[in-house]
Amino acid sequence: MAENIVQKVQSKSAFLIDVRTENEWNAGHAKGAILFELSKIQEGETPAVSKDAEIYLYCHSGSRSGVAKEILKKEGFTNVENLGGLDDWQALGGELEE
Repeated sequence: MAENIVQKVQSKSAFLIDVRTENEWNAGHAKGAILFELSKIQEGETPAVSKDAEIYLYCHSGSRSGVAKEILKKEGFTNVENLGGLDDWQALGGELEE
């Protein structure tokens, strides 16, 4: 399953969303990810993806992505998973970009 998530992101059949800040993103992020800060989600904005799209969220430790997941679920997103942190992405075989 782990490799499957990385493959889905690479093939664009799933979305990988980084909910960290722009400064954190600029220091390095998961290859194939989209930056969509938690603060935007908390202000009521949602990513421009289908509500039934497969979405994986991550942050530094998994805490902020957990908050983002709950908000997105309340907004009607049906297939959202908290991937955890960047370390978890790498453990799945995902690469980083700077």
